[in-house]
Parts: sequence; C-alpha cells; structure tokens
Amino acid sequence: MCCENCQKDEVETQEIENKNLCLECVEELVFCCCCGNKTIEPLDCETEDYCPSCYSDLPACDHCGEIVSSVDDNNHCGDCAKDFCKCGYCGETVLNNDVCYDDDGDNVCEACQESGCIPEDSSSWFSYDDLYLHESEGNYYTYEEARGIRQYHYSETCKISSSRSGKYCGFELEIIPNDDRDELATEILELKDLHCEEDSSLDEDGFEIISNYGDIDDVLHVASELSNTLKGNAKSHDTDCCGLHVHLTKTNDFDNAKMIVFWNDPDNRKFIKKFTRRESKDYAAFDSDKSKKNLPKEDFEEFNTQDCKYKSVRITYKGTIEVRAFKGTTLKTTLLACIELAYYSYEYCKTVTSGEDLTYQKFVNWLPEESVHIKPYIASKNFGDLLCV
Repeated sequence: MCCENCQKDEVETQEIENKNLCLECVEELVFCCCCGNKTIEPLDCETEDYCPSCYSDLPACDHCGEIVSSVDDNNHCGDCAKDFCKCGYCGETVLNNDVCYDDDGDNVCEACQESGCIPEDSSSWFSYDDLYLHESEGNYYTYEEARGIRQYHYSETCKISSSRSGKYCGFELEIIPNDDRDELATEILELKDLHCEEDSSLDEDGFEIISNYGDIDDVLHVASELSNTLKGNAKSHDTDCCGLHVHLTKTNDFDNAKMIVFWNDPDNRKFIKKFTRRESKDYAAFDSDKSKKNLPKEDFEEFNTQDCKYKSVRITYKGTIEVRAFKGTTLKTTLLACIELAYYSYEYCKTVTSGEDLTYQKFVNWLPEESVHIKPYIASKNFGDLLCV
C-alpha cells in the first residue's frame, strides 16, 4: 500500500486517525498523554501532547478562556483561581479585587455590601489593595496588623530592591531591649528591609530582627542603620541567649562541603572562636569530624546533609547556608565584620579546589578590596599570634 504521509509505495502500513501510514512514519509519531494512542497532529496543552479528539474534550477557563488540563469547581484554571475567593456572607465566588473585609477579616462581596448583609457594628472595611498578603499562609492582613513584633516564622523576607548580583545574604539578630520592646520595634520597622519576630528561646522581652536578603553591600547598609538604632536601646552580646545568624545563597555540594570544613576544621577553631565570641553546643555546635582531612573528593551527599538546626554552619531546607556561630552584637564594627566573615568565607571556599587551602591564614590573605570590615576588626581585637595583619 501507499503511505499517505511520505508517499512511499508498496509498504506495510498502519491506520492512524483514518490515515494509512508506513511503519517508519508511525514510529516518528508522538503519543497522546490522555488516551495513549499515537497522533498525527498533536495539540499542545500545558506542555503535554494531545490527539485532536482528547484535546476537544479539554475544558476552557471561564475567566481567561485558555484551554487547560483541568479547572476547579468554579471552572477556573489554576492561575486564575488565585484571583478569586468566596464571600464570607453569601458564599459566592468573586474576584479578590471586588471584595472588602469586615472586622473579623472575612471577605465581603459587593452585592453583600450593597444589600446590607454586613453587621451594623462592623466599622472597619479594607480594600484588597490596602492589605498585606502573607504568602505562606495565603491570608491577607491589614498593614497595621502586619507590622510590630510578629509571631515566629511569620514574616516573609524579600529581595532588597537595589540588589542584582544573585549572590545574596541576609541576617537574623536576636536582642533584648533595654526598655519598651514595642517602641523599639516601631523604630526598627521605620528602617527599610527589616522585620521583627517573637522568639521563645530568648529571655525576658527579647525578640529577633530579620533582614531582607540582597547584595552584601546592601545588607551591610541595612545592618549599619540597624546598629545605629539599637545603640543604647538593646543588648545582645551581653546575654546568655542572643545569637547572630547569617544566611547565604548556596551553590553546589562541593562548595557547601568546603564551607562546612572551613568553619569546623580544628586548625581554624581559635580564629573562628575569636571572631564569633561564642561556643554553644545548644545553639551553634562545632563538628570536628567536618575537617579538611575528611573532606570527600567525589561523594558529598553524606557530608552535606541538612544537619541538625543547632550546628555552627548548616544547610537549610530553604536552600541557604546558615552560619549560626556568632554571638549577637549591637556594636556596628562587630556586626558588619561578622556578616562579612560569613559572606567572604563562602566566596573564598568557592575559589579553592583542595582542602589544604581551607585555612584562615590563606583566607585572610585572599580577602578582596571590597571587604572593608574584617581586617580592621582583626587589628582592633588583638588576635595576637593568630595573625599579623
């Protein structure tokens, strides 16, 4: 028979969608993801191939009109469903932009607003544009509710707007206010790119300050402004509970392993302790097994597991490297130097290929000109025979 696709004569054929095709042409056809049959003219939907028959059975979103693989009970695709909510009074599904919120935070559609369904004592309505979206919870709050000292892990950090490098860092600083904690939190939040959260691990009226993430220079600027605000208003170093944690954008398993070695290697311990001012098995434990002698050459999986939360350096489930080794501080020179040490030690680890190079002496000699806080800190703190800077 003749192939109706390539026109070859006297060949064995197979009927596909009412056409006779030679076996070579059949072999080149794709399968329909729905019925599993091969199709001559596949149609694409959400990166999947469908035969014309199955494609014709796919639904269209009532909001955007796009053909999609599935819709919700309101006939909306997944993307459009995010733009809708249910009215807390009549239960109708309406656009987020068309609702207000009563005193309890319930959605109120325009129809219920006009018909007087809202209780008479509900005096505070907020438009959609005036609310803060908490992405993890999926809930909306007024901006006033979103400010102040929030619950633990409640804040959503974001990128500092001026940052562009992709090699980002951020910090978490635990403090104990000297006076009214709420007044201090208000002053802190008047600065840009900072959040305040409760932390049950802290004594008295302590809370945690979390920065947004960004380029090292932007984060150092935020830390500098914060230190100015904290001066004389809070303590951190002079406590038994406060720490400083620095998060870094991680790259690959080998770089992560080298970073963990640098911070845990016994030969670097005196230098690290002098800088961090802290050795806590409860909150930032060192692991002497993570040394340059034990650095693997190929398989890093076991070496790079997401360790217990309370390690001096760990890989987090959020995809960052967290340096937890520092004791907290409100002193600007110390705060900036510690953030730089975390950031530039990881940058250094990325450059070396051998565990033998993971020494603090070689790191200090490598420091680039952009690092302006580490060497002055070392010089001012009398590192003695550890370094001659």
